[in-house]
Amino acid sequence: MKFGNVSKSLGSTEITADMLAKINKFTRKNLTAEEVYVIPITMCDNELDRDYDKFTVNALNGLAEKFIGKPVIFDHNHTVLGQTARIFETEVIHVPSEKTYDGEDLYQLSCNAYMLKSETTKWIIENLDAGILKEVSVSCNVAKQTCSICGKEYYGGECIHYRHKLYDDKPCFVYLDDAKDAYELSFVTVPAQPGAGVRNKWYEGDESAKTKGANTIMNYEEAKTSLAEIGVDLDSIAKEKDTVPELNVILAAVKSKFAEMPKAELDSTEEFISAEKAKSVIGKDMTADEILTAAKSFEEADTKAKAYDEIKNKAIDDAIASGIKAKGDTFDEERIRKFLDSCSVDEINKWADDYEAEAHKALNSGRISEETTNKSMNTLAYSNLDDFRF
Repeated sequence: MKFGNVSKSLGSTEITADMLAKINKFTRKNLTAEEVYVIPITMCDNELDRDYDKFTVNALNGLAEKFIGKPVIFDHNHTVLGQTARIFETEVIHVPSEKTYDGEDLYQLSCNAYMLKSETTKWIIENLDAGILKEVSVSCNVAKQTCSICGKEYYGGECIHYRHKLYDDKPCFVYLDDAKDAYELSFVTVPAQPGAGVRNKWYEGDESAKTKGANTIMNYEEAKTSLAEIGVDLDSIAKEKDTVPELNVILAAVKSKFAEMPKAELDSTEEFISAEKAKSVIGKDMTADEILTAAKSFEEADTKAKAYDEIKNKAIDDAIASGIKAKGDTFDEERIRKFLDSCSVDEINKWADDYEAEAHKALNSGRISEETTNKSMNTLAYSNLDDFRF
């Protein structure tokens, strides 16, 4: 399915007893077929999407289980009043007659969602039937993101490739695998997937902001020998055994070694590291100025990253505090904290604002709540989040 995500909705005569049994697991009273409106939806598939991401079939199967009971909302706006429907059953459908971009059989994650027929939902039902509300987007999280070119972990590893770019006439994209969690399904105007739409939450910021490791052309033992000649112990800085760490880790260790050496020793050293040694560790020719510039860039990036982490942690703490005020004892702090950690600061602040609004409503209805805390971001010495994008 390339376009059109919401299928023709089911009439009351098409709603089976099995469907009603699944729906009524989520209700406080048993609903009848005449009271509910059921929407069949193709949520996502294993086709390459507009962000150059591609779900594996294993990921789709994992998401099918995790999306049961999740809400359907609008524009990924997390408000209580925005909850429109709820997913009560899912299925991964094999479509062998259709092939994906890379030649695999097409698999689609589909679901049925129900909403209550009422004056409030009348306009939604009319727009669904008219084909105006049609495109959807899922919000979820995956554990594995693998490069299509080298097969290595796309973030934080040794992969040197970038989405959209061509390598030997092949575009780089990312396989999304091992579903960790599912959050919600949303009606949107332009989904990421041609067949359904996936709102990606696997990385924060644009492509230039991601951390990607330097791919070395030598093995671990060769790198260890070369670094030992300048007094750096590779074993002590490698995060994984027998894996050469990222360039920024190596540069930081070299810089630290420089700082430890007495000035007289530095002055007496004719050649601390040759161009050949630098190339053997880094994997390409670099001039002395380029190495110093890289080291300086790493120091500045590290400082900004630490400041950004402080801002993000403060924003999460504020959102959690607001959530507790809004939800009380029903608030699942541990689960929400994990979810917020995958969001950008702007998204976290939006969640905090929504919780504050809900808390004020509860206060106005008689519940005790603290005064609204200031949700403006503590920017420390920085006035704009753009300072942290590098």
